[in-house]
Amino acid sequence: KQLVGRDAIFSEAFVFIDTKSESRQLRHEHVNRQADNELGYINELEAEVLARLFLAYYVRGVNQGEIGVIVPYKAQAELTRSKIAAQNTEFTAQSLEEIVSTVDSF
Repeated sequence: KQLVGRDAIFSEAFVFIDTKSESRQLRHEHVNRQADNELGYINELEAEVLARLFLAYYVRGVNQGEIGVIVPYKAQAELTRSKIAAQNTEFTAQSLEEIVSTVDSF
């Protein structure tokens, strides 16, 4: 399924979201210890932006199976999933894992 007409948000099917121009304080970047005791990098602003973008497409009728959110770190994927789940409770943990994952898992 393709969006009919011009996409209201992006002109390309694949885009990068770069938050480095925002202040470090706004990004809330830090290293986070994960449940498996590994260290993971997270950027709160990026996770929030990605969650909002995903949900904006979803409410416009784009099927969740047609959207993939790819992030570089496991901790960032977990944070992004939690941001989506906090804003929309209809997604299961499994469906969120299929939507948001790391570069290595795609």
